[in-house]
Amino acid sequence: ASLSQMQRTLGALVDDIRQISDAAASRGDFSVKIDLAGKAGFMAELATLLNTLSNVTETGLRDISRVAQALAEGDLSQQIAHTYPGLFGQTTSSVNRTVAALSQIVAAIRNMVAAATAGDFSVRLDADGQRGYARELSQLLNQLSTTTDEGLQAIRAVAQALAAGDLSQTVRADFPGVFGQTTG
Repeated sequence: ASLSQMQRTLGALVDDIRQISDAAASRGDFSVKIDLAGKAGFMAELATLLNTLSNVTETGLRDISRVAQALAEGDLSQQIAHTYPGLFGQTTSSVNRTVAALSQIVAAIRNMVAAATAGDFSVRLDADGQRGYARELSQLLNQLSTTTDEGLQAIRAVAQALAAGDLSQTVRADFPGVFGQTTG
């Protein structure tokens, strides 16, 4: 009778474990937990440990998902504050570094735009040491700022000469688009 009872109890625990495993593996659902009611000894300990594992996994994935969703929506205010060990720790660190890198490039662009809005097109983004999107953004914006600065400087030089009565000055550079139409 005792052996039969133990088999039923172990079978029920295996079914509980199968339910959490199936929910996690097939649906990505880590909210399923083992009911601790009626469990004692090693079975209660095993159920508690599996519930803890499921909780850590669910919490970590929710943190990562929350910040990834914020990034997808352009919100750089979110980060993962909880310290996780192992692979979750590496993943949360990578997510937080991504937020920091994006925040840094946005701040640099904001600074460049503020200077340009004030008429200063000499501000450049530091592309040295940058990689990937940050390097490409820096190079493209620097190119835009350089073209704008050079075009405005050329027009300014001719305008100053005209203001001084010198009609011999022309823009020597060949600019495309509006600058070309203005200087041509």
